[in-house]
Parts: sequence; structure tokens; C-alpha cells
Amino acid sequence: GRMDTFVEGNVSDASTLDALLDAASAGADPATVTVLSCLGTPQGSKPCVLSGTRCVMEAMARAGLSRLVMISSGGVGDSLAQGQAMAPIFIRCIVPLFLRKIFADLERAEEVCWSGAGGVRCVAVRPPALTDKPGMGDYKLVSAANLRPSKKAKIAREDVAAAMVELAGPAFDEWAGRGVTVVVP
Repeated sequence: GRMDTFVEGNVSDASTLDALLDAASAGADPATVTVLSCLGTPQGSKPCVLSGTRCVMEAMARAGLSRLVMISSGGVGDSLAQGQAMAPIFIRCIVPLFLRKIFADLERAEEVCWSGAGGVRCVAVRPPALTDKPGMGDYKLVSAANLRPSKKAKIAREDVAAAMVELAGPAFDEWAGRGVTVVVP
């Protein structure tokens, strides 16, 4: 797919989002355009994924676009048991003590996605712990029902990005309306 458009701005600025979506979808069949959202909350900042996701979905509805792939996290939504199995200390101790608001924000952002507001269909990509190491170029997509999909609870951001690009294609329809965990095989 084409990923050569860069528009700098604030996700809460409707005109910036409209310009971005207009540029990215120009000349394309709206039914085939997929928006990839990598919103996250920087350390020490107020959670912003829910509000940003709402803004993205509203802009998508205005542009007539209906396919959204958003980054979330393992342990969110129906992947809680999977997160506990893969990273028990992180999910049972670190999240409640230090990341409670961040994970609650991700949970609410996923709920907005599942609502289908504006006709937007969504896939939530739920990686376990992320690393900045180079990607392996190999990953697998699994449902939350698979409690131990990998022996490793870490994956490179680069591999998660590749998975999101894959999900922007034909794989979107397989996972639409659900969360998908991306792990190393």
C-alpha cells in the first residue's frame, strides 16, 4: 500500500485530520482505505487514546472511510487472561500500580471502536511488551483465546508495524470487530 503522506498536527484538530484523510485517500476507493492509528500516551502525560480515537473515527466518518487498525496492548479487553498468562507480573502488579489509567484509556478506546460509530469497523492490535530492537521480520496474529501464543512476551515495534500494515490489507476482514495479539512465533 501507499504510505507516503505526512501531515503534522494534533489529533484533536479536525481540520488536520480531514486534510490527512483527504490526501491519503485521494483517488482511492474509500472501501479499500485503511487508517492505521498508533496513538499512545507519553510517559507522565494524561491518557489521550480514547479522545484521539474518537477524533479519528469522527474524521473517518466525515471522509466516508470505514477501516481502522489501532494499536492497543496485550491485557486489554478480552485479552486480559492472555496477558496474565504471558506476563503475569506485568499485568497483575505493574499495570494496577503504575499504568491503571493508561490501560483504562485503552479499554475505553477499544469500546468506542467496537461501537461502530460513524460506520467505522476496527481491528485492535494488542502486542505484549514492545522493544526497540530490530524486527525479526516474523510474527503471528492470534486471538485472545490462545492463552500462550508465544514463549516470548516481547516483540519489536518494527514487527508490530509490519503486522499493522498486513492488517490494512485482506487480513482486515478476518479480524474486523476484534482484537488481535501480535507475537513472535
